[in-house]
Amino acid sequence: SLNYILHFIIIILVSIAFGLLASHILSSSNAWLVTSRYQLVFALAFVWLGVIVLLYGKHWLQIGLLARSHNKKHLQLRSFKLVFAMPLRNFLMSFWGVFWLFMVYGLILLTGWQITNYFVSRSQAPVIGLLIIEAVMTVTLLTLLQYFQQNMWARHYYFIANQSNDRADLLYSQREKPESLWPFTMVIAIAGSILLLYAVLVIFSASRMRGYLANIHALLPDSVQFVVPIKK
Repeated sequence: SLNYILHFIIIILVSIAFGLLASHILSSSNAWLVTSRYQLVFALAFVWLGVIVLLYGKHWLQIGLLARSHNKKHLQLRSFKLVFAMPLRNFLMSFWGVFWLFMVYGLILLTGWQITNYFVSRSQAPVIGLLIIEAVMTVTLLTLLQYFQQNMWARHYYFIANQSNDRADLLYSQREKPESLWPFTMVIAIAGSILLLYAVLVIFSASRMRGYLANIHALLPDSVQFVVPIKK
């Protein structure tokens, strides 16, 4: 949990720093910055994306360290060391993982948006079955994404660890615990409880939910226009 929170804080701080720098470039009256401010902001956006991608890779490599390494000290420093041990390969792997992350969450948001439009255009109460299908699809997509990411990064961590001089520590063999279906049972129970609670809330709060979704829909613009300044 601390691993997730720490990386989330780092991403927020890095994004704020790059945002402030971009804002300073756009509002600066310096002659050199004025002539190439948009190119600088565009390059800065690419640098920000590269930093986020590398931090994403560091996050998964640190999970590998927690799972396989015998030494649990200096995790931050050692995970950064693994990132820069093979920077190009790590960047490509991280970019591939971030790509699928955006694809899955984009699909979830797109289907949610379409269902919202469908509900707003209807005069009847929301269809419970459609909401349940959307919830099941969301849980399924997130589960498949997590499974894909774990398998991909487990293979990647094993490859990097094999190339390292600390192979014995990075791939420490510890006695495996007997397999148990308890975690899987708990996931199914929690997911089923959430879906049941969701269905109950929809049944008893259908009109209020429809009004709330209509208000959100009314706040969003029908179209977005971008104005690109052309220097003549």
